[in-house]
Amino acid sequence: ATRRTPEAKLLEPLFDRYMSPMLKFVETLDDHVMEVPMTCRVQTTLNLLGALLAESVNAAVVLPPVHIECVFLFCLTWGIGGTLEASGRKSFHGELGKLSSLVPNDSDEQTMFDYCLSPSADWETWHDYAEDIEQDSATISAGASQQPFVFTGEMTCATFLLDALTKSGTHANAMIVGHSGVG
Repeated sequence: ATRRTPEAKLLEPLFDRYMSPMLKFVETLDDHVMEVPMTCRVQTTLNLLGALLAESVNAAVVLPPVHIECVFLFCLTWGIGGTLEASGRKSFHGELGKLSSLVPNDSDEQTMFDYCLSPSADWETWHDYAEDIEQDSATISAGASQQPFVFTGEMTCATFLLDALTKSGTHANAMIVGHSGVG
């Protein structure tokens, strides 16, 4: 699929600045949950990018440059680094932080993988986002005694990524991997 010209002009330098260095960096790491070819990592990044920009495309709105860059960083994180174990994620976060001042750095314990992107392009932890969803779910269920899910950060993240891909119309295949009990 092709991008709208104003959006493409914002995205092209982001690909130049981030994609190749981060692909090369991930190739040096050997702590992946599973092996995934680089072509699949790039395709996943593109699928996520298409999915997360779909709403603005449908509304015929070009997001501000900082917003697009944050969306790109989020998609790059999950597309290129999503199969990394905890130590690899920390390394990935550090390397990406060298390339962009937009990478959240408010905690030594958290990495890019611990954050989601709000609609206003603010970084919010998956834990905080999960609490918001749990409160919304409780309101919707109107006081039902039990909710069907426990909204952990990990489950919220997996649900967010799958929802983004399935609702966007990108027809992307997705496989979510993690440790036992994550989803």
